[in-house]
Amino acid sequence: MASLLYINEKLSDAIIILATGPGDVRSRLYSILPKILILSPFSLPAELKKELNWIQDKLTEKNKIQYGHDLGRTLRRMRNNTGSKIAERIVDLQFRVAELREEERKK
Repeated sequence: MASLLYINEKLSDAIIILATGPGDVRSRLYSILPKILILSPFSLPAELKKELNWIQDKLTEKNKIQYGHDLGRTLRRMRNNTGSKIAERIVDLQFRVAELREEERKK
């Protein structure tokens, strides 16, 4: 299993881009794709796998297209409201991973 530290760092980097990057939420989501798609759901505890799967599926239209095969077009068609929901769930996932990491560190 990948370390929770690594996962937390990738999610934290993604949140910084979502919060400060240029453009609308869709262009910011496009910027964080490598950070999100590199994370394996199998690297997370069972209770968080489903959340990461949902995020990745929404970003890639349920994996119908692969990264690099015009995902920009997919994200341009996405409604800003959907993009905002994805961003919100990324933030929530990061907080939950950070909590698990802290619990793991205390043990």
